[in-house]
Amino acid sequence: MPALLTTCLPVILSGESMAVAIGVHNIPEGLAVASVAVSHGQSVLTAMAVATAAAFPQAIMAVPAYLFVDFFSQILPIGLGFAAGAMMWLVLSEMVTEASESLGKKTAATTVLLGFLAMTTFEAIFSS
Repeated sequence: MPALLTTCLPVILSGESMAVAIGVHNIPEGLAVASVAVSHGQSVLTAMAVATAAAFPQAIMAVPAYLFVDFFSQILPIGLGFAAGAMMWLVLSEMVTEASESLGKKTAATTVLLGFLAMTTFEAIFSS
């Protein structure tokens, strides 16, 4: 275990902005899971437990994922580029389209812009 901490600690300490981005991302994800549970008649406490349980695999897979990425570090930029492209496609083709249909184009565009500005602000704060 100490060897693992020695290996992971510099990465953990240098990844503050990524940790904040993941944490901020997990808020709407948890709210989405919890709101479905509440809308199906579950208590708020049960909804909170369901949202927490839904995020539990992330904690379990954190160390194996780190070891996998460390092993394949030479091709990591290719994988990150592919993941970024896939996320952009998903956001643009599915999420923004659905938001525009249900909220209207102006509200959806404003929300997307505010989210982008918030994440850019977090990056600027935590990267310095």
